[in-house]
Amino acid sequence: MIIDTHAHTQDGIGMLSNYVPVGRMVEIMDEYGVKEAWVSPATAMQRDFIESNRRQYEDIRAYPGRFINFYTANPNYPELVENDIRRSIEDRGFKGIKMHPWETGFPIDVPASRRIVELAVEYDVPVLYHDGTPPWSETLQVAAMADYYPEAKIIIGHSGLFDAYRSAIRACNTHDNIWLQICGPCVGDAAEIIRQARKDRLLFGSDFATSETANLMDERLKVLEMACPDEKLRRQILCENPRELISQS
Repeated sequence: MIIDTHAHTQDGIGMLSNYVPVGRMVEIMDEYGVKEAWVSPATAMQRDFIESNRRQYEDIRAYPGRFINFYTANPNYPELVENDIRRSIEDRGFKGIKMHPWETGFPIDVPASRRIVELAVEYDVPVLYHDGTPPWSETLQVAAMADYYPEAKIIIGHSGLFDAYRSAIRACNTHDNIWLQICGPCVGDAAEIIRQARKDRLLFGSDFATSETANLMDERLKVLEMACPDEKLRRQILCENPRELISQS
């Protein structure tokens, strides 16, 4: 069984123009054996985040058991975002929070951003950060949030992306509250992450719906297979580790 812990819904408005209906997402998931995807609305990074999060909730209700809702948060509107996070977790059953400082446009450690992490701690849900793109989404900046909030569950969404995998490994191995998603690094970098980082803190992610979706899913699964030939460890990354993390929430 495969759990994709880094995926998106989106409606084709804004930067991402490749609209993929949720029904089509489920078809592709079935094709590749993905039982469950943790999704956050990509459109909310740029536009009406309240409406985008509500729309995702409504869209995936037709597919029970296939998706876990992560709330895409915009700290530039602190009062609105806090109220809507509370509503989404308490009334709609959201299980995590996603922040993308680079795309949404905020320094990662501003007070409003920290407040969102405090809400995640209050509700005991993980925070998934985009990382790997300076100046506001660098891998060690995300690690610093794990320092500030040792009780938070921090997911580093791209494990350094193209250049910073060593920083991701170091962050994971020196914090008890950091998880790494294999989602973006090349095969060689992913292999080093898997070899050196804590095995119980590794997750798989596709970034589903941020490019031609079927091709992206195929590519990301092949990267993991080549980087991790050990089938038992691959099963741990694809299923056991995410199950353990979400069961803690």
